[in-house]
Amino acid sequence: DTVDVPRWWLGAFHRLEGEDGEIVGVASVVMEVTEGIRQRESLRRAQERLELLEETTVRVGGTLDAAEACRALTDLLVPRFADYAAVDVLDPEGTRRAPATPVPVRLRRMAVAAAPGTPVPLIPATRSGEVIFHQASSSMSQVLTRHKPMVLNHPDDDTVRQLAPTRQRLERYRALQLHSVAYLPLMVGGEPVGAVMVGRRADTPEFAPDEVELLELLTARAATGIGHALRYTHEHETALEMQRAFLATPH
Repeated sequence: DTVDVPRWWLGAFHRLEGEDGEIVGVASVVMEVTEGIRQRESLRRAQERLELLEETTVRVGGTLDAAEACRALTDLLVPRFADYAAVDVLDPEGTRRAPATPVPVRLRRMAVAAAPGTPVPLIPATRSGEVIFHQASSSMSQVLTRHKPMVLNHPDDDTVRQLAPTRQRLERYRALQLHSVAYLPLMVGGEPVGAVMVGRRADTPEFAPDEVELLELLTARAATGIGHALRYTHEHETALEMQRAFLATPH
């Protein structure tokens, strides 16, 4: 079998001796145990996946503060899955609802994180609360429209230029030396409330299919908590505005 996949074997070796104690050879029994090892590894990965999803529910869904919920998500993603992560959400002051076709969108950058050890000049300059403009051809706009993840492993320069929201952002991506990027929608009730971008740089490997699948599960679990927090934050701010307007009205 020349297939380049790991295989495991269990062997037992015994010395054979004659009646006078002379060594006459070796007896060996070898059995392949690959399937058993794979099943055990599969169970271990399944358990780790369940624990991660539970952690996501507790950390992201444990707050009604939208910014805190988004930061909890980036903390889960970096450095465990990526060297860089950002969460952008639909915003009443920008793009309120996800468009039906790719168009320019203005999203609120709720959280951003870079892995420890990232050189200071490369640490993302975007701040929580900043409004980010994404052009119609950007990955963010397409993910919000199609409701599906987009993975770019080692994209060429033309692709990066097409997807970068602005020229300044393009230079920032190049400075970060991101070689692979994944965009995932945050879906609540069949509609996106935002999207997540995760990137890898330097010597980290590109995104493998099983990793993207896990990231989809994680962001799907996180989306519920973020959606609740965004709705609560919006309703709370609306109530405060109404209260201030009422108090400012002469009686």
